[in-house]
Amino acid sequence: VDANMDNVRLQAQSDRTKIRQEMADTIAKMQSDLDTRHEKTEAANGKTHADLHTRCDEILALANEHRTMVIEENMDIRNWANSALSAYRSATDRHLANIDEEARRMNDQILRTQGFATRRMEWSLKNAATLCRPPAPDSGKPYSNWFSPKFHAGGAEDFQLEFRVYPNSNGVALATSAQASSSGIVDLDEDEAVVAKPPSGVGDC
Repeated sequence: VDANMDNVRLQAQSDRTKIRQEMADTIAKMQSDLDTRHEKTEAANGKTHADLHTRCDEILALANEHRTMVIEENMDIRNWANSALSAYRSATDRHLANIDEEARRMNDQILRTQGFATRRMEWSLKNAATLCRPPAPDSGKPYSNWFSPKFHAGGAEDFQLEFRVYPNSNGVALATSAQASSSGIVDLDEDEAVVAKPPSGVGDC
């Protein structure tokens, strides 16, 4: 009986040892499988991350390229618009200048036509008592004179009245133009001198 019990005990110990070894081997194999799977997962994750980073870089590069292209296209459109606006502005300015010139010419024609019926021209000099003084005796001038603005009248162009004040006189008015010169009428008081005369050199009015 003792011998049998020893055999059973030895067999049980052998079985336990075998089971423990098998369990250790199984655990080691499972750990190895887990390590292998972990390495594969890490490798796959690394590749996925690398692919994502590469794709993101490609998208950013494409976006920058499109942005640059849009900026260049906008600049081209802006330059074209500025050029077109400048050309339109220049053409409009020329057209308006032609219109202004034509309006001025027509206005001159109208004024010239209206001037044919002119019977009297007046030119007022304000503050005549102060302004219209004869020349000083030692100035060497025979008279003092003033000129009116140029005007059209009686069909003549660039008429201009000249008012002369001689020493010891009330003054005399002359009409100067490309047509003729003649004396006119002067009314002189303390405040105003009125030069009035009919158009000269264009017939009797």
